[in-house]
Amino acid sequence: MSILDRLKPLLAKSRLLVDQEEYQKVLAEREKQKKRRGRSKNGRMMLGVNKGTKSLGQFLECTKEYRTTGLLGCETDSYDSNGARVRTSPYAQLTREDVEKVLQRFRGEIQQMPPIFSALKMDGKPLYEYARENKPLPRPIEARACTVHELVLERWIPAAKTPDDTEGHRYTFPENEVTEEQRNSMKQIQDLVLKAEADAHPSDEQTAVTNALRQATPPPTSADQPDTLGPPAFVLRMVVSSGTYVRSIVHDIGMALGSAAHVVTLTRTRQGKYGLASAQGAASQSPVSPGVDRPELMDGNCIKWEVFERALALAEDKEETSKPEGEEWEEWEQAILQSWSED
Repeated sequence: MSILDRLKPLLAKSRLLVDQEEYQKVLAEREKQKKRRGRSKNGRMMLGVNKGTKSLGQFLECTKEYRTTGLLGCETDSYDSNGARVRTSPYAQLTREDVEKVLQRFRGEIQQMPPIFSALKMDGKPLYEYARENKPLPRPIEARACTVHELVLERWIPAAKTPDDTEGHRYTFPENEVTEEQRNSMKQIQDLVLKAEADAHPSDEQTAVTNALRQATPPPTSADQPDTLGPPAFVLRMVVSSGTYVRSIVHDIGMALGSAAHVVTLTRTRQGKYGLASAQGAASQSPVSPGVDRPELMDGNCIKWEVFERALALAEDKEETSKPEGEEWEEWEQAILQSWSED
């Protein structure tokens, strides 16, 4: 919440957001009466102040757009670079064309398995707590239905070959590796889910959960394709329904390639109709599965952070103001009013 802390000097004194009489009462009785603050997820973050917190629900179920970078050759326990290595797999045989070919499997209506380190809860307890405590789940994880409206491979980035290489990336695998105890715990959880799936689906039909948990056997590295260079990375842009786990998509793409992959960067560029300025025009006529409607997306209408930076800098000098001459509102307040008028 460091962003909110940074903005407090502006938000607390603005007539746009706070009734000044009420604000003075809050200052006088800080421990008795506190203003409410709400937020959705991080990344492209929607904030609610006071009565605005009641409107945050609409941003939980809306369509979202993400840009993410996946690094091939390594699976982590959290499906991203903050986790520990679970396994590594050959990657030299993979090409951009290989990634393009498997993307179609992940467009449209899909079933996906969330990572253990996720926002899902079981019996009121986040799943990541079960994983951190190395405790088995009380019951199998259910696959989640979601819609991938758009999925585009924007870039294929080889690893940098030299220190002066400006074209390649410099991402590396996490240094930490899961302990043997953690590995055994993960195996127990997988066995629990697979057994429940086998009991529920005694036929040979493969369910989404089973497919997600059964690790693919990676092809061996051929003699003429040794993993002598660093692993390649790929950048995806996707428009997805609420509840979609981007980390799971990247992880499953690695599995579909007969290798492994995890997320190294993740940016939510749009949430509902609110998008980052840098994402304007990003929505392209990319492939969409038959029968799946592309949601209508608006141009980016977020206020640039530089506007707030200028106001904060001026606020440090009480004699300065960011109000244009003859104007009633500060520059940043005018930007907000303009944004509201365009909705």
